[in-house]
Amino acid sequence: MLFLLVLFLFPTSAFATNGIHLLASSALGQGRAGATTAVSAAGSDSLLANPSLLSTSGEKEREFEFSLTSLILDVRSKNDEAVPFGGAGLQRRSAKKFVPIPTLSYQQKVAERFTVAFGVVAEAGLSSDQKGNTELLELKPEYSVVKVPVGISYPTEFATFGIAPMIGVAQYATNSSQTIGSPSQTDRGLKSAFGYGISLGASKVVSDHSFGVGIKSKSSFKLKEFADLDSFGPNAAPGLDTLTLESPAQWNIGYGYRGLPDWIFLFDAKRIGWGSAKGFREYGWDNQWVGAIAVERQLGRHQIRAGFNLSTPVYHSESARNATGTKDIQGHSVYESSLDFFNVVGYPAILTKTASVGGTLDLNGGKLDVALLHSFSETIARSGTGAFGLPYSYETKIAFTNVVVSYRSEF
Repeated sequence: MLFLLVLFLFPTSAFATNGIHLLASSALGQGRAGATTAVSAAGSDSLLANPSLLSTSGEKEREFEFSLTSLILDVRSKNDEAVPFGGAGLQRRSAKKFVPIPTLSYQQKVAERFTVAFGVVAEAGLSSDQKGNTELLELKPEYSVVKVPVGISYPTEFATFGIAPMIGVAQYATNSSQTIGSPSQTDRGLKSAFGYGISLGASKVVSDHSFGVGIKSKSSFKLKEFADLDSFGPNAAPGLDTLTLESPAQWNIGYGYRGLPDWIFLFDAKRIGWGSAKGFREYGWDNQWVGAIAVERQLGRHQIRAGFNLSTPVYHSESARNATGTKDIQGHSVYESSLDFFNVVGYPAILTKTASVGGTLDLNGGKLDVALLHSFSETIARSGTGAFGLPYSYETKIAFTNVVVSYRSEF
C-alpha cells in the first residue's frame, strides 16, 4: 500500500538544485531558502532536516500538510565536437521543462511531551531529456528519491530531541541512442529500488535565540539494469549493468534570532557528503557546503519572508583536460571523457545561487503558504583530449524556477 502511494504521488519527480537535493520541501521552507534547522517549519521539512522541531510546529494537537512544487526547468546543452553529425556548437534545450513535485506530512501530539509524525517527502532528483538531439546521444537520465519517514520528538529540560527512521524509494531509468548520429533513443520505463536511513535532531531555545542541529544518514540503493556502462568504455558487453547509488549523509546546524518584535532572522549551514557516497564518488563529485540566510516578518496574523541560498559546486568546469584514460565504476571500465559527458549533459547538478520570497495567510483553522524560488543560471563545461586521443567539448547551461503552494490544516 505504501509503495502504491509513493508511485501515485511521485510518478516522475525529478529536479536539480544544490547537487540534487531540494532546498526544502514545503512552501514555508523554500520561502526561507532552506533555513529549516533551528526554527520550526512544516512537518515535511522538519522530518528530514531536524525532527526535534516537530514538537514546536503548532499550537494545535494535529497538523496535516500538503505541498505542491511546480518546477520550471531550463537545461541547454551542446557538443562542440559533433561536426560529422550536424548541430555542433548549437545549444539544444532539454525536453524536460516542467515537473510537479508533491509532498505531504501529518503530525500529532500523543502526550504532553511526545509528538509523532509521518511524511512522504521528495528529497532529490535529476532529469534531462535530449530526445532528437543525436549529437548528445539523445541522453535521458531520470533519477529521483522519495523518503518516507516516521518521526518522534521529545522535549526535556535540557533540549528537545527527535528521531525519524525512514524508507527511501528511488525511481530511475537511463535512455539514450548509445551511438552518435543514430536517432534511436531507447524507451526503458522507470524502475524502483529501496533504501533505509535515519534522521536525528536536537533543538534548544535560549531567550531570543534558537539553536538546532540535524544529522541524516546515507541511504543505499541498488539500481538494477541502470545503464549499459560497459558501452562507454573499452570492454563493451551486451546487457544493462547494476549501479549502487547512495543518498549522501548530511549534517546541518541552524540559528534563529527573535530579538526584534515581529521579526525572525535565520541562518543554516549544511555539509553534504557526495564525495563519500557510492556512485557519486566514482563519478567524481565533491563534498558540498551549503549556507542559507532568511528573514521573516509577522504582519498581524500573516507573514512574509525572503531568503538566499549559496552552495559550493559538486564539480567544476575544466578545459584542456587529459581524459584519455578510463575509470572504474563499480567493476565497469568507463572512459574519463564519457564521465565528463554524463556529468555535464546528463547530470548538470551545478546550481549554487538561489533566492526566494514567500508568505503565509492565516485562514482561521488552516494556513496557506506560497513561495517563489529562483536558482540563477550557471554553466558547466568540460573539454580536452579524450578516448583514442580525440578532442571533446561539452557544455550545459541550467536554471530553474519553483512556484510552491502548501496548505497546513491545524485541528
